[in-house]
Order: sequence, then structure tokens, then C-alpha cells
Amino acid sequence: MSPEDYSIAASRLCVTCGMCCDGTLFHIVRMQPSDSVATLNVLGLKLKKKKGQNCIEQPCPMLKQQQCSIYSGRPQRCQLFECQLLKRLAEGTITEANAAVTISEARRQVTELLDLIEKSGHHNKRQPLTVRYDRVIAQPVSDDWDPTEVQRREELKMRMRVLQSLLSDEFRPPPQPSPANPQA
Repeated sequence: MSPEDYSIAASRLCVTCGMCCDGTLFHIVRMQPSDSVATLNVLGLKLKKKKGQNCIEQPCPMLKQQQCSIYSGRPQRCQLFECQLLKRLAEGTITEANAAVTISEARRQVTELLDLIEKSGHHNKRQPLTVRYDRVIAQPVSDDWDPTEVQRREELKMRMRVLQSLLSDEFRPPPQPSPANPQA
């Protein structure tokens, strides 16, 4: 696939996905030294401080209808991020059509999981998926719970395991070996 064809295909796939920006894959995006806080503020992006470092909390407020509203001025980490699916597309080990099917399946799973989270009483859509999930799971189970609530919680746990496996296999970057314990 030519670089131009890859770029066009990647753009089409990214617009159908958005999971790197909507709080599904990540909690925060840390700013890099080359990112201009002032420029990002002018573009409308308000940064937070975490452990003394500027970052964007996910879901990103600049994600509008699965598209970055500050695309040309987005932070460096956003510019450089390429999910495993896109890397495989660039390598030619997956077709755009197959990548689209994987994205569609992941989006379906996310939607179903979010529906279960909502039904479990957590409605804050401005938090990352795993934070919302953790808040539901952290609620202690009570003996007076309706059996459907207990069943919903078990289904939620199972669906989260399945989704996390899919996200790790197809989207998230692989874990980096520790410098003290490099892998061969």
C-alpha cells in the first residue's frame, strides 16, 4: 500500500473509531515539551495538571462526532499515536475492510458495555470507560440486591474482560520491555 493510500485508508478508519480519544483506550494524554500550552488553549483545549505535568483527560473534549476538532494543531502524542490495527494496515497484514470489521466489533462492545454501566447507575460520560466501570464494580454487593442487578454486574465483568482483550490485541501498543529486564 502506498503511503498516500495508507493515509486515506487510515483517515477513514480513524473517523469510524475514535477510541484513542473517547476514553476507551486511555485515561489521559500527557503533553510533550514541544506542545505549546498557549496554542492549545487558544484552540479551546483546556489542559489539566497531573503529577505536575500538563495533560488532556479523556474523553478528549476536542473529539466531535468521532473527529478531532483541532486536528492540525493537536498535541504531539496525538500526532504520533498509531494503534496496532493501523500498523498492521501499513504492513499489509490486514485489509482496510477487515480493520473496519474489527473497529465495528469493538465499537459494538463498547456501546453494550456503556449501556450496562448506565443501567448500573453510573451516568458520568466525562470519565474514561475503565473509571466508569471501576466505580460500578466498587459498589459493594448487598444481600438485598435484586437478582437482575447481581446478574448485570457479572455480565459487566465478563464483557469488560472480553473488550479489554480485544483492545489489547488489536488497538493498544504492546507493553514496552523494562530497561532493567529487556525481553529478547
